[in-house]
Amino acid sequence: MCTVRHHLSDGFAISARRYSEAAASLGRPGILQQDFIRQLGELEEAMRHSEAAFRALRKHINEHQCSAGYSNGREGRVQMNSTRAV
Repeated sequence: MCTVRHHLSDGFAISARRYSEAAASLGRPGILQQDFIRQLGELEEAMRHSEAAFRALRKHINEHQCSAGYSNGREGRVQMNSTRAV
């Protein structure tokens, strides 16, 4: 695996997890209005980081073509669009 892709994939996974955790925190009962507003800002920031990490990963894969898709033991290329690997 390409080390840059590995690094970018890890960064995206961490960012996506933080975004998920921030989203889950909004649904907790008993949150004061000021805390809710603060958490909403944290959610928006986590979303921006997650989207930026995904864009960086997608750009690297599309430009570098380092991705190896394995099917039936053969190496292949993966072209990513805005939402999924094709």
